[in-house]
Order: sequence, then structure tokens, then C-alpha cells
Amino acid sequence: MKLLLNVLMIFLPILGFSQSVVNKNNIKTYSVRVGQTVHIISPEKISFVDISKSEIDGDLPADNVLRLKINDSIPDPTEPFTVTVVTDDFVQTFQVSPTHRSGLGQENYVIKLQPDEAVSLNTLDKVGQQDFQRLALKIMSEKRRIKNIGTRQYGLEFFVNNIFTFGDYILYDVTLKNNTKLTYQLKDVVFRIVDKKKYKATVTQEIEIKPLFSFYTIDAVKLRNGSWRNVYLFDRFTYPNDKVLEIVCTEKEYSGRKAELRIDYNQVLKSDYID
Repeated sequence: MKLLLNVLMIFLPILGFSQSVVNKNNIKTYSVRVGQTVHIISPEKISFVDISKSEIDGDLPADNVLRLKINDSIPDPTEPFTVTVVTDDFVQTFQVSPTHRSGLGQENYVIKLQPDEAVSLNTLDKVGQQDFQRLALKIMSEKRRIKNIGTRQYGLEFFVNNIFTFGDYILYDVTLKNNTKLTYQLKDVVFRIVDKKKYKATVTQEIEIKPLFSFYTIDAVKLRNGSWRNVYLFDRFTYPNDKVLEIVCTEKEYSGRKAELRIDYNQVLKSDYID
């Protein structure tokens, strides 16, 4: 798929971006050999791409990966061309300088985008993927401070390490531990608001809460006498005293072992701030 999206990133200040425009005085240039493939890695999902030359093939093999290849038909010598990558949180433009010479040790095979060098689209102080990664790594380096929220059943331990707030967000740091030699393959982790007390013959209301981000996915989580720690980010939410936040881990296998936690809102009110 060719990415020949002719969207010119001009007059960025008019759109209210928080950083200066990209120009010839501050743009980065990378050398790429003609016929070589280069991969551009973004910390965020790529929304669209603008490539200034038609002799460039480009596609998105993954949500956050742009693949470029310079056709042999490009003239020699040639001027550098620009590539603009747009995500939900930033715009980054750089130059690629095609070269027909090889073996100089200067060609770039992978280019990693740096949001702190880009034009920010985040004017509302939203937490993006890059911000969350930084927060989650910091949280996972912290020792467990909460000792009173945990459960043990079926050889499993499930407990809360810490609860943090950041702006209008809340982060839950949890650990699931399998103390048996029987592999526990995680199927799902569900967060929901439920009644603190369950009454028979009474209709109960359960509200599922979806995290904005999680540090790890659960696709390949297989625990055998080991532990798994994860951090989840939510928009800040509240619930009354007669409700609790219930977190349920479900096993993929037929036995369906579950690990459940219940968090009273008073515990959330004691959460620490992280930055």
C-alpha cells in the first residue's frame, strides 16, 4: 500500500500546537540507501503519513510501524524528501536523504520517533501511550505499599501493590501469583463496580470499567509457579460506599480458576500522587 497522502503540515501554530513549527533549521535528516528498507517505529498508533516523493513505497505493517523503501528509479543525485508521521498525540517530520552509495556505515535501517522532539497535539494534558509507559515503569519500580487488599484461592494469590493518581487519572498496580506447578493461562481481567453486599432475589447492577491502557497484554500470560505484575490506567471515577471495585482474573483453561479482588473506595482516597 502506497502512502501518498498529500496533507501538507503547514501553519501549525494556527492549529494551536504547543511547539514550534518544523523547518529546515531544526529538522533531522537520515541517510537511506536506494533499494534499502527502513522501518520507522512510533510509540503511538500512526494515524496517517505524508511522503513528499512519489518514488517512495510505504506501508504500515503494524499500527505503530511505518515501512519505507526508496525505488531504484529515483535519480542520482537527488534532494532529500520529507516524511511526516501523525499520531493522536504528536506530529513529527524528518528528512530522508537517498544515497546510491553503500558500505559507508551511515545508512539507517530503523528510525525511532521521539515525541519530545515532535509537535504536540495534546493540548488537554491527556495521557498518551508514551506518557503511560513512563508512569507504568516508574510504578513497577515501586515496592508494594498496600498490604490489606489481596486474596488466596486455588493456589493463586492476587493482590494490589499500589494505587496512584495522576491528574484526572487513576492507576492500579496489581500482581497475580501462581503458587502451583499447574500452568495458569490468563484469559481475561475485568474491572467492574458491584454491590458491596449481595442480596438474594434482588436485582444487582454491575458496571464494567474499561482501562485506557495496560502495561502488558494478557495474550501470552502463562504462569507456572511464578508471578505477573501489571499496571492499568483509567479515567478517574468514583463510586458510593455501598459499592466496591471488583477485579476478576479468569483462567483460559476449562477449570476456569478465578482470582478476585474487591477495593473499597476509602482505599482509593488514600492513593498517592505520581508524576
